[in-house]
Amino acid sequence: ADEPDHAEQARDRTEVEGALMSTPVWPAELPPAPMIDGTTYEVVSNAMPIPVEAGELLTRRRFTGEMATINVSLVLTKSQVQRLLSFYRDDCKESLPFLWQDPITEETVEMVFTSAPQVQPLGGDAFSASFTVSTKPAEPGGSPP
Repeated sequence: ADEPDHAEQARDRTEVEGALMSTPVWPAELPPAPMIDGTTYEVVSNAMPIPVEAGELLTRRRFTGEMATINVSLVLTKSQVQRLLSFYRDDCKESLPFLWQDPITEETVEMVFTSAPQVQPLGGDAFSASFTVSTKPAEPGGSPP
């Protein structure tokens, strides 16, 4: 009797699930990029010191790509707030990477939420939303995903 090839079954299932799972894209209903006012962009240091017993301090790169942490500020309507929260909870499952425009390079890059959105009413149908994202490492000079 032929025994099932479990490795092949797992590979087939992964290929099917991979085809169904795609990277979420920032919703078109939301602003295409963070507001410049109220948004901070911090480049993550890539240098790591190498311990030496004597002589000059040596450093090396921690990772091959470049990363940044972005504190995002947006002004949204009530329906946009609902869409943002749905995108965070349902599309990104609070931790999956997504594609969005980098506010400095204006390139589409992979990002991940590193804090949940915080929403404050501004009056009328206006709300302030803030959250933090980190860009995923990308090769310097590389093309967007």
